[in-house]
Amino acid sequence: MKQYYAAYRARIMCPACSQESEIFITNNGVFPVSTETCHNCSNTFPADQFIVSFLEKTGNSTVSSLSSH
Repeated sequence: MKQYYAAYRARIMCPACSQESEIFITNNGVFPVSTETCHNCSNTFPADQFIVSFLEKTGNSTVSSLSSH
């Protein structure tokens, strides 16, 4: 049985200062690690608990999955 590797991009928000950044989520969880350190305030938090939106890739451009069309 073939196992497929899936990777998704997501936007997360720092719970301390609301700074947003992007992470990758794979079949095995957040890549490369499940904790994120904010570049703005240096707060460390569990990235998978502060996901704001998922991003999808369409062609050569990236669009937010929350956008309305």
